[in-house]
Amino acid sequence: MMNRTPPFAKARMNTPHRLELWAARLAEFNQEPALLVPEKNALLECVRAQPLPGSALPPGQGTRPDLARLLEPVRCALAFCGYEEASEPSVLACLDVLVSQMQHRGTSLWAWDEAVWVSLIGKTKQAGSVARAPGLRQLGATPARVREHLMCCAYLLKSIPIYSLVAPGQPVTVAARQLLDHGALQAALATVQTELQRGGWTNSGSNPVLAACLSQALLLARSPHLTDLTLPVLQRVHDLAADLPYLRRACILLSKALHGLGILTEALTPGPRLRVGRRGEQDSMPEAWLSLLQRWASTESCNESVRNLVLTAAAKAARWSASQPGAPTPEQWTAPIALQFVAAVKTMRMGQWLHPAHAGRYSRADREMKPASRAQLLSCLRRFFADCQEWGWLPVQFSPQRLLATPRAIRDQCNIKPRVLEHHVWMKLREASATLTAQDLAYAPLTRPDGSTGERRAHYPFELVRAIAITWLLTGLRSDELGRLAVGCVRRQPKVTGYAAWLPQDEVLGACYLRVPRHKSGRAFEKPVPQAVGDAVLAWQHVRPATPAQPDPKTGELTDFLFTRRGGTIGRTYLNHCLIPLLCRKAGIPTHDAHGPITSHRARTTLITSLYNSGKMSVLDIMKWMNHKSMRTTLHYIDVPDKRIIDAFLQANAHINQQAKYATPKFPAGQADPPAAPLSRARILESLTTLEQLAAVPTLSAAGRHAIQQGMHALQQQLAHLPPDPEA
Repeated sequence: MMNRTPPFAKARMNTPHRLELWAARLAEFNQEPALLVPEKNALLECVRAQPLPGSALPPGQGTRPDLARLLEPVRCALAFCGYEEASEPSVLACLDVLVSQMQHRGTSLWAWDEAVWVSLIGKTKQAGSVARAPGLRQLGATPARVREHLMCCAYLLKSIPIYSLVAPGQPVTVAARQLLDHGALQAALATVQTELQRGGWTNSGSNPVLAACLSQALLLARSPHLTDLTLPVLQRVHDLAADLPYLRRACILLSKALHGLGILTEALTPGPRLRVGRRGEQDSMPEAWLSLLQRWASTESCNESVRNLVLTAAAKAARWSASQPGAPTPEQWTAPIALQFVAAVKTMRMGQWLHPAHAGRYSRADREMKPASRAQLLSCLRRFFADCQEWGWLPVQFSPQRLLATPRAIRDQCNIKPRVLEHHVWMKLREASATLTAQDLAYAPLTRPDGSTGERRAHYPFELVRAIAITWLLTGLRSDELGRLAVGCVRRQPKVTGYAAWLPQDEVLGACYLRVPRHKSGRAFEKPVPQAVGDAVLAWQHVRPATPAQPDPKTGELTDFLFTRRGGTIGRTYLNHCLIPLLCRKAGIPTHDAHGPITSHRARTTLITSLYNSGKMSVLDIMKWMNHKSMRTTLHYIDVPDKRIIDAFLQANAHINQQAKYATPKFPAGQADPPAAPLSRARILESLTTLEQLAAVPTLSAAGRHAIQQGMHALQQQLAHLPPDPEA
């Protein structure tokens, strides 16, 4: 995305802002780090005159001419922030704390670095010298207010980003209003909120965490203008909030808003979440396995979902290996150990060899794993060991492809029958998607990973939900393809090139063409879909907010995705956890049937089966419509009902009986059927030769050899009763 000048940047005048004016004022002060002799004597007298450390200075001590060079910049800085000495007891306490510290350290505040200011202020309200000063209460000042004044002094006098060094729970927004100008900060926050609302973040723009994140970023940039924010500034705010996920999310949200405004060339992206497993006290994963898993995760370039599957499989193998005699390390895995693990996979149960914190979450450790899960576990482990051996990390002591191969008993069980929805359930879901209203989206049910259910307010608009529901039910797309549809994917006529572009394209009534993006088994293609899909998609495109283009995870190209909300595509679990329960509740049907839960992929199977059973589309037609490379893939989705097989068999059997009725010749009553013609000598000799060749097969059983000999004896008897061949 090209960097464009936002409209609000033109309103910025050439007049300097508050911090630029303060920088000019700061250059007028004498910033000598060392103390003069009169200043040392004056500081010592002031400290001796105080009844308690941190208590009020005697009258006239704080305005001595000898301390003017040290305290006048402090007064100016506090006045710049709006703190008046006459009405703020905390200002007097701030001056007393600085006087005590300068006398104790023997230097002026101009010589203090970040470490000194942080030790004085403290990273939290309970730490630092200010919180331990016993005399602040006598002045009527609270340590928190004195702490705010000291942070302003560190920021203005020494240009120290103190608001990034202390805990983020401090009133950063209040300090930013005093330092950067309240009006300018409010204008910047309103601009960010407008951009976020345009991208779909309706409630996040008013979040106080976002205001604190914006204030901290502007304080780091030392400017109240959004145009002065850069990607390194936001990256530093993001890195400093390592233990605060809510502030990191707000920082990424702010970067997306600035990217949409054209200020940043790109937005911050969160780092990959590697589910290597937490190294807790109860975890039995050895350190050698953990380091190898982390090394593989940082080297492999596959997508996140595949990476997590391989890491989970390798972690299970590591915990299993730790329970074996000798606890073999990855370098000690040989052929016998690999075969033992394959045998253990045959009896593995749900939740076994997982991290204890993850295994107890699902409460399914007493259930056996599905055959497909066992096959996937071995496949991922083969890839892990093959990569480590190929990259030279492990010695080649066995072949992962041979010894970790999926056993045939497991492989034969993976061919599961397609889980087609019942016809009445399918029709009710289609009717629910067609009659969906905005009132149905008031609350969308949420299914948590532990199986419990809850309710949350829907964040997606009605047009988006309706378009997703209709497209999911009537197009047969995978959930990945559905989420990666681009804007303009629906058209009345197909987009053709080459010789076909010269031919006239007729518009088909009741149908439109959908552009399916590149999927896991083929390129992008177009296919006809019902007109209801096009109407729903165009209705959503009409109200869809403009969002920046994002890279396609399959192709890497910048794509303007169709189903976007809050600057990103729909969630990966939205179909199964939100939309399908919503449609089931609308249709009055349960979310589970005899085959299990209703998932997003079952609509694909049901649609293909319904098209085939309608009798209007052949398997070849469906294969082209689904863009399958082989007919075997199409047949995997088709489930022919038993009733259709019975009807077809009865019709075929009746047809055969009718053909046999007309093919049999009729003879008069009392006349016997003509005898069958005897076999010729040449035919009998040819049969004897064939039987002799079969009897010479060494692997033939005794029963088969006996049957062949009986046949040869019968043929020889028939040959003896035939008349001699006249030619012979």
